[in-house]
Amino acid sequence: MVERVVKNSVDGHWQPPHAELLSGLKNQVDQAVEAEIGPIARDLAKAGNWKVALATGVSRERMAARNKLEDLRARSAHLHEEPLPEPHETEKPTNTRWLMLFTVIAVCIVGESAINMSLLAPALDTGLLGAFLTAGVVSLVNVGGLGTGLGLLLFQAKRFGIGRPLFFGILAAITTVVLVFNLIVGRHRESFERLIEMREQAGGPTGDISLSSARELAAEISLNPMAWELRSFLFTLLGVFLCGVGLYKGYTFFRISLVRELRERRERIEGIRREYEGLSGLHRDRLEEEMKREVTDVIVRLDSGRQVARQRLRDLATEWNHGSHLAYAESHFITEWIRAHPDAIDQRMLDEHKAQPGVEPPPIDMDNAMRTIQAADALATLWRERDSLRFVKEKETGCREINESWMSYRPLIDKPLAELSAHLSNGLGVRERSS
Repeated sequence: MVERVVKNSVDGHWQPPHAELLSGLKNQVDQAVEAEIGPIARDLAKAGNWKVALATGVSRERMAARNKLEDLRARSAHLHEEPLPEPHETEKPTNTRWLMLFTVIAVCIVGESAINMSLLAPALDTGLLGAFLTAGVVSLVNVGGLGTGLGLLLFQAKRFGIGRPLFFGILAAITTVVLVFNLIVGRHRESFERLIEMREQAGGPTGDISLSSARELAAEISLNPMAWELRSFLFTLLGVFLCGVGLYKGYTFFRISLVRELRERRERIEGIRREYEGLSGLHRDRLEEEMKREVTDVIVRLDSGRQVARQRLRDLATEWNHGSHLAYAESHFITEWIRAHPDAIDQRMLDEHKAQPGVEPPPIDMDNAMRTIQAADALATLWRERDSLRFVKEKETGCREINESWMSYRPLIDKPLAELSAHLSNGLGVRERSS
């Protein structure tokens, strides 16, 4: 600041800059006093209103807890009254599930057809395309018709609640049909294998084997796959496996709505219970945290800050009123003025100038600041002797009110959930209600 006031002197007179320096120093000291006492005053006002802060916090958390409890009660009642789907209702398959089903079936059919084509192509005079189409028809019946179709049929039987013995009886019948069909197809493959071998031994032309001749020979071949060529046996195992894939995809394609709904209901019940069990502790913890931040921490900060502020204000007043701070600034002012101007000044000239009316700033007025410190002292003493206990008791009362509200809602929330859980455990759904 000294360099600034010296630099701003344009007329070469040192008295105005000196007066500006004195005024600026006084302003700096006043600002330092405000910086020390300002936080104390703000904390004092906040700490003095601890009753209002506590009452407001308790009311807010109690209302928030009650609103949440009312929401949980409404959700519990709605979940209890919400009807379950019928046991035979199914979910509508999504486009993705349809695409996955057709993709798996198509891959199985094309794969089995391509493998069987390698056997039929050298035997038939229709070439690769005819062999592929012939094999494709057989694979379509095996994977699409027997596999997927019977899988869907088995699901429909289960959907309408058939007993376990009948279900396993139908499954055994389906398994028998699949095995018989693939053994018949395998026997025809074996007949083609033998006809190709016979033609090669006789040196006949490629592609002169007819389907009728293969059927005639197949009638003479045993259905025991252990008596076949290895390739025919492996092709039969592949056909059974791919038919099983189609059967599984058909059986699991549709989903019972009730199964998913029961699982979701149980999850929602557990979710409501978890929210309810943690609600009282949540709002009591929030009240504790808010009161610590808004009251306890403020008073602790005020209690320690007032001691530091008192000492700093005393040091600041002593330094200013004894003139040590002013003497240092004036010494610096003399040095800077002599450096920047031809006329010299000394301390005697400055003292004479300060003696003029209205030039030297008055001593620091610490009355307001010290009254604030004394008020902080009184509040800290009262807090230690009486108010801290009152604060704890009133805060505990607020927490108890929150817990009492929580307890009063337990039967309203838990009873519908318990009834619904019992019905879901029995696979029944919600209780019947008279219209």
